[in-house]
Amino acid sequence: MPHYDVVDTSNNNGTMTKANWLSMKKYGVKAMIAKLSEGTYFTDQTAKPSIRNAIAAGLHVNGYHFARFTTAAGAKAEAQMAARSALKAGLGKNSVIVLDFETTNSGWNQNSKIVKAWINEVHRMGYPKTDVYTMG
Repeated sequence: MPHYDVVDTSNNNGTMTKANWLSMKKYGVKAMIAKLSEGTYFTDQTAKPSIRNAIAAGLHVNGYHFARFTTAAGAKAEAQMAARSALKAGLGKNSVIVLDFETTNSGWNQNSKIVKAWINEVHRMGYPKTDVYTMG
């Protein structure tokens, strides 16, 4: 059986309750990653209560931003959205902000440049811990 220690959630799951998190802890879940935002147009309203409930259950909390950008300027704008959403959702500056980078494929050089622009802006906004998730 796979080892499950981190769960990601979004508006697709609804608000996760403290009881939900306590139940998952029985199976080894230690941390959660809540969807914070997408593009420059969507803030996940379930993030704040799900994060609050995860903290109450004793989990480590983090957040992620679903990327839609294709340029460095777009990456910077989305990074600002992610950092503002993290702050509003109650994520401390020690939380990891993950970039969910699945929909853009402009080649290695361009992808590398725009992902770095996103990371640098999130760091500038006060969140020094970042990670990147890509599909396949």
